[in-house]
Amino acid sequence: VGKSWFAIIVALHAWMNGKKVLFATTEMAQVAVSMRMLALYNRISYGDFRHGRLGMFVEERVLKSIDDLKGAHGLWIIGGDFDFRTESLESAMEEVQPDFTVADGAYLMDTADGGNTRTEKAASAFNALKRIAKRRNSVIMATTQFNRSASSEKTSSIKLENIGLTDV
Repeated sequence: VGKSWFAIIVALHAWMNGKKVLFATTEMAQVAVSMRMLALYNRISYGDFRHGRLGMFVEERVLKSIDDLKGAHGLWIIGGDFDFRTESLESAMEEVQPDFTVADGAYLMDTADGGNTRTEKAASAFNALKRIAKRRNSVIMATTQFNRSASSEKTSSIKLENIGLTDV
């Protein structure tokens, strides 16, 4: 399970248990996040759903759940354009007052004080998210990635110092 899938699973679980959830993504289109959530919500294969390989009864159930979810409240998905700022996230949090916020791909968020290098920009984004969470007395879950030193083929390379942008 990748970082976005994990974030979607946690966000959907929180929403299904009565929490107001704001899901902000820097990498994925809102439609892609919605499709993943819909597949998970219906407990169907995302691959089959994405490729339109649903049986008649499953398709009927999915179409009904789309109608059900259109009227649902408490779940917002924003971002997806690789040009997302922490200030935009805080504005969205101000508007919808979520119980739980996901910042998927937080290492790609821009901030007002930014930085010159990718590492400085990511550090600035994580510091901004910490300040926002504290200021709003809110929970923000942020995802990051392994840096290039980590390899899925070499499990010994998966260690704390190889989490994205922590090797500085």
